[in-house]
Amino acid sequence: MAQTDLYNAKNEKVGSLELPGGLFGGRVSAGLLHEVATVTGANERAGTRAHKTRGAVSGGGRKPWKQKGTGRARQGSTRSPQWRHGGTVFGPLPKDYDVRLPQSKRRAALRAALAWKLRDGLVHVVEEAPATAGKTKALAAWLAAAGWADGGALLVHAGDGGELRLAGRNLPAVKVARPGGFALNDLVTLRHLVLTRAALAAMEELWAK
Repeated sequence: MAQTDLYNAKNEKVGSLELPGGLFGGRVSAGLLHEVATVTGANERAGTRAHKTRGAVSGGGRKPWKQKGTGRARQGSTRSPQWRHGGTVFGPLPKDYDVRLPQSKRRAALRAALAWKLRDGLVHVVEEAPATAGKTKALAAWLAAAGWADGGALLVHAGDGGELRLAGRNLPAVKVARPGGFALNDLVTLRHLVLTRAALAAMEELWAK
């Protein structure tokens, strides 16, 4: 079973902690992480872009001129694609990009990501989150003092955490979340994983089985 250092809210090392093997004992699989990250990105696509076809644009109900005798090319509607304000041919239509993965594969990817963070020494456990009073400056200073601001940080807490979320929402490279409230992409793209002791226990209860 792997161990990591345990810190208090003042960034002081107070001991060490054994990490649950059910969470951090997985095999690092770059292919699995890439697959799940790609699927997550696809599921985040809105798929709402759309162009109007000739049946959707307004106007064009009557023939612009008679079929023969004018010397001009025959036309059936002023909303044909070759006309100004006409419809679009083969334009994009709303599409659902969602891809569903088995829950077992998602759990395996989570364990792989956690094992990767642990292998690189990027898992940090604190007894409790700092008291920020909702101030962004206080949270940024705490992360910088601990050396966890470089490359971004995912801060996982188990309490209410209203002030903590308020402090972190204006930091573009910081994500504050509850144990079941972060995406795998957050874990992969943000360099440091900072867990409170209570959040670690909650994650073990949620995912270790």
